[in-house]
Amino acid sequence: MHTRRARKTISFSIAVLVFAGAELLATRRPAFASPRTWQPLIVKGAQVSQLCKRPISQLEVFAMRGASIEPIPFQVDQVNPDVSYALSEGPEPKASVHPGVLDTRDEIAMMIADLGERATPNASIPPGALEIEMTDPLGGHNLYAYIAIDPHPRLSTTRYVDYDASKNSIETDHYRFGFTRNLPTDYAPQSRKHEDGPDLIDRFKIRVTTTVLRFFHFNVNEDDVDNQLIAWKVGPVRVIRRLTHSVRVVLGIRSPEVTSHDYFYRDCVENPFKIRFPWVPRVLFGDIKVRMDLDFTRLDGYAISWSGMNGPQLAIGDPKLQQMFKTDPPRVEWIALRGGGRMIIQTIAPTSDLQLLDRRLYFNDDPSAPDPPESVRGEHPGIGYSMTGWENLPSGTHQLVSMLIGAREDYDADILLKEYRTPPKVIVRPVAAK
Repeated sequence: MHTRRARKTISFSIAVLVFAGAELLATRRPAFASPRTWQPLIVKGAQVSQLCKRPISQLEVFAMRGASIEPIPFQVDQVNPDVSYALSEGPEPKASVHPGVLDTRDEIAMMIADLGERATPNASIPPGALEIEMTDPLGGHNLYAYIAIDPHPRLSTTRYVDYDASKNSIETDHYRFGFTRNLPTDYAPQSRKHEDGPDLIDRFKIRVTTTVLRFFHFNVNEDDVDNQLIAWKVGPVRVIRRLTHSVRVVLGIRSPEVTSHDYFYRDCVENPFKIRFPWVPRVLFGDIKVRMDLDFTRLDGYAISWSGMNGPQLAIGDPKLQQMFKTDPPRVEWIALRGGGRMIIQTIAPTSDLQLLDRRLYFNDDPSAPDPPESVRGEHPGIGYSMTGWENLPSGTHQLVSMLIGAREDYDADILLKEYRTPPKVIVRPVAAK
């Protein structure tokens, strides 16, 4: 028998199951949310091809509000031919193959909330500027921005997101996240950066159980996952982090490394993740269960709702919740927490074949029962997903996207998810072609 090869294959398969949930996060959202105010707009270099091969340092982006046209925050993230980001910071930075100049693959990131009205004919638009027109398929007014080249560009001084590498902490005006071993162990809502509010979570938990060849039982938790932050880039609109992951399984065996990216914006966090099965999982595995949840330490005043929920939202602490999840936890596509005038929504957006997974809401509010490994005894509450059905997946590559979005407390979560799943349309034209 090829024992070493079999062990490596088993290790890799368990690893990808763990990594599918490794990025579940939560954030607090702004009080002024209106349609798509949470959402970034990404314009590819190919869409502004007239500006390609020009110096990035000379780019400027404007929006018109009222009678004036003012610079808005933006950043250019360079993308290499192998589709990897050029990330300049970290122990394993990666340089751009076209440093300092705009390429068709590059991404220009800005916030939809910063877009404005269409410029009037007498507006002071720089010569050679391009007009970016955003149309929302879900309705609403078209929004506009203008991008140009200038030897002395006017730039916005606004920065929406900060990253402190020494603390491994990310902050915006609306949340703080801190990481231990590159899993979240610190979260606080805030109304300004560096507010230093109390931490609301114990840790992010990943629990995987499965049988191998019907006889051997494996259990993996978040302490078995080795997450290495290898590179990052901090801009005024988003932080991009590249991480590698591997899992310690048994007898010192470690899975092959898998690479992923995190994207942190002012009001949302996006974690796309690819999973590859070289063969159908049920060949080796049975009864695969993946649980991932955030173990909160205090959610007083919050209520929970979920997709397909019958009846009104339930307050955290309502004894009905604990009983419900002991008997028949509901199938869910999204989970929402409401409190303090805000809504926090989390969803895992899979490809079509991953709809074969049975995703159920996990809720546990029992601070007296240990659930190790943890720093604070029990969960108060633990909120997340329990996922089964992995054996039904075909071989090949699959993608999961863990996404967190926020809005006003009265925002319809289904509509918010439509905004995420229905991207805006962008047309770019020379200003003279209006």
